[in-house]
Amino acid sequence: MRIALDGSDLAAERVEGPSVYAGELLPRLAAVLTQRGHRVETWAPGSLRSVAVAGDVRAIPRGPFWTQRVLAGALAADPPDVLFLPIQALPLFRRRTMATVAVVHDLEFLRFPDTYTAPNRLLLRFFTRHAVRRATQLIAVSQYTKDAVVRTYGRSAEDIAVVTHGVAVERFRPQGEGGRRQDALVRERYRLPEQFVLFVGALQPRKNIVGLLRAYEILARQAGTSPALVLVSGGGWKEADLLRRLQASPVRRQIHLLRRVPSDDLPALYRIARVFTLPSFSEGFGLPVLEAMAAGTPVVTSDTSALLESAGDAALLVSPSDPGALAQAIAKILSDDSLRQELVRKGRERAAQFTWERAAERTAAVIEKAGWP
Repeated sequence: MRIALDGSDLAAERVEGPSVYAGELLPRLAAVLTQRGHRVETWAPGSLRSVAVAGDVRAIPRGPFWTQRVLAGALAADPPDVLFLPIQALPLFRRRTMATVAVVHDLEFLRFPDTYTAPNRLLLRFFTRHAVRRATQLIAVSQYTKDAVVRTYGRSAEDIAVVTHGVAVERFRPQGEGGRRQDALVRERYRLPEQFVLFVGALQPRKNIVGLLRAYEILARQAGTSPALVLVSGGGWKEADLLRRLQASPVRRQIHLLRRVPSDDLPALYRIARVFTLPSFSEGFGLPVLEAMAAGTPVVTSDTSALLESAGDAALLVSPSDPGALAQAIAKILSDDSLRQELVRKGRERAAQFTWERAAERTAAVIEKAGWP
């Protein structure tokens, strides 16, 4: 089969979920499909000279609405047998003879509509509905997301495969003397204190930044002195209100907001953090939880959604609506070294169960199913 992979996210700086997913999965997927005898082409805007991708790379001109206009035009002129998109969208206009596989990352724009801007919400609603109904096969990144797709759109469960994210354990695992030097350089580069609590994710309301800030204020008030709070984010939507809330906090001098951190610095930030927390109201998967575990950092996260699948029993779970419980869980890890070591051990074991190689193999099987019904 001739298989085209949508590589539009490959050149993006990888900090948050979907861009990490594309950057880690697509090169491995192209290699697996090539080994199975398929002709693989990665179609992406501009040049991908700095990205290692198996198979042929087709540079498509950049332009507005790339998927719907530029990619769609290229597909119409030279359609492959199967098109794989690591996003929950399909080109609206394409040949019916071309099989398609799309990935659904979450439906949280339906559960928490007020946490999205109106344009984002409308686009997600439209393109997700279209992809779910029209794709030959679908991939959901968690059982939680698959159940939501079946329940919301009525798509047959047989047409949806659950393929979880992986985690590049070798990137995040503590690296001996060389790793310690890198950790020290990253700490110095961002002027971070010896101890801090880390959050990685978009600055948007669903991530529960306000709840995290309230928990941190409780922690600082009860402890007198507390580790700093470090927020790593490439941006987000509706972030203006969150930034105003951060500036108004009585502990704002202890909060470090790091914007657009290079992906090469992220493993060290995980490793030098004392605690990692992702207190989201809901997640389609929750990759940062596994990244922190791979780095050997204990995790506090929410007892909701797909976070239960990613964290398993290797994290402390709290209600995202209870800042006091979040503060208590963080304080417990900071003060109880035996608990900390247990969570570190369990976390590393948990992270090792999720590999991008396994994700690539399972995704390749779904693509073949779509092309050979």
